[in-house]
Amino acid sequence: MTRRWLFLCLLLLSCFAKAQNALDFRQVYANPFFFNPAFAGFSGMTEIGIAHRQQWVDFEDSPRSSGFTLSTPVSKRTGIGFSLFTQNSVSMVTSVFQTAVSYAVPLSSRQSLRFALSGGAGLDRLDLEGRDYSNDPLILQAAQDRFYGEASFGMLYTAGEFRFGFTMPTLINHQEIGERPVQIHPYQHLLNQLFTVRYKFNLKSERLSLEPYVLYRLNRDLQNYWEAAALIHIDKTLMAGFSWNQFYGAGFFFGFTIHKNFRVNYVWELPNYNSVGSHSHELMLTMQLGKQPE
Repeated sequence: MTRRWLFLCLLLLSCFAKAQNALDFRQVYANPFFFNPAFAGFSGMTEIGIAHRQQWVDFEDSPRSSGFTLSTPVSKRTGIGFSLFTQNSVSMVTSVFQTAVSYAVPLSSRQSLRFALSGGAGLDRLDLEGRDYSNDPLILQAAQDRFYGEASFGMLYTAGEFRFGFTMPTLINHQEIGERPVQIHPYQHLLNQLFTVRYKFNLKSERLSLEPYVLYRLNRDLQNYWEAAALIHIDKTLMAGFSWNQFYGAGFFFGFTIHKNFRVNYVWELPNYNSVGSHSHELMLTMQLGKQPE
């Protein structure tokens, strides 16, 4: 009976891990390529990003997420990018690798529309820490590594400092590679969608600017949520801000730039009164290589 309860717990954790992915990073402004493949090569420079999120730090085995991105332009209109995402949640380890290609369509001297597709593979692995469950076929079945295909679509409209993004992060329903898919609702996974709106403008001078943004995420499991934030930028070097996320609660943002091309961004997330009573931390590092395009 105890093993059956353990199996049910692991199954729930597996579902929770599936719901968590790179979109659950909080700092959409720090490295937007994590959230939308259309940002591949968008800056005109090669960009390397590293991110780590420790959720609910007061709880043992709480979710930990890490990510790595590399994106670069290959022409004036085309960009390419690579991303690696891993998450540890109790005994479940999820890893996803994707490659993205973006293409820009100029609409005017200040407007453009970018489209992108990304594809790759994911792996779910259950780490039972050397325990012997050889007599329980249910747990042994759950402990098998599960491979699946990954693909996403991204769109980005820009007009000066205005950004509108749309992402469909799950074009492929997660099925085990080599297994015949069984789908009750064959297009339900397409209901996973992310909308983002950002605009940055100066306050009296170029040394001080304000950047509000809003995002809304649709989830097929009905865990939809919105987030609104406002960031203050000082001399293009320092940043501070605040956001409210319907699911995660309040977050305070801090950031600074070193030598123009290296950025450090951090968010301290307060406990959400509707969720788990523990705070979370998230750190993002971004480095740009090459010369800033004119």
